[in-house]
Amino acid sequence: MYKYFFIVGAQRSGTTFLYTLLDKHPQIQMARPVRPEPKFFLKEEEYTLGTDFYNKTYYPEIKEGALWLGEKSTGYYETPQV
Repeated sequence: MYKYFFIVGAQRSGTTFLYTLLDKHPQIQMARPVRPEPKFFLKEEEYTLGTDFYNKTYYPEIKEGALWLGEKSTGYYETPQV
């Protein structure tokens, strides 16, 4: 079972650099593609399809040894619900 984490931050604040560093770690798989950002939890039409859709869409190939799945979506930072 994987654990999830999110990079949530302002645009132009180093989030893509952090994504790149984390993606190199053998136990971390970052969501693909990096652009456009997934923003899955902000897209009602995708969110209603559930986590199976999320995993198949943004983590189609998970590297061996990965324990963590990460997503970078700066749009979450700008959302009042977050």
